[in-house]
Amino acid sequence: MPSSMVICTKVVYMEPPPGLRRQGENTASKNWFSKFSGAIQQAGFHQSKVDYLLFTKVRNNSFTVVLIYVDEILLTGMICKK
Repeated sequence: MPSSMVICTKVVYMEPPPGLRRQGENTASKNWFSKFSGAIQQAGFHQSKVDYLLFTKVRNNSFTVVLIYVDEILLTGMICKK
């Protein structure tokens, strides 16, 4: 394993923002995704035009990927050393 690789061993759970929990499930998920999408794009991520649940960010020598699937968020990335 390369020395620059970090393995995350902690499971992280995410709760929907307050106020979205008691709405209809479909409306709540759309509202949640709208807020999430706006926030992550403000943080410099780009939303894929092919899969709107995929966000990527390239900065200096790092590449980060965020993928939303049903009720899970996959976060991964890599740092390229020269």
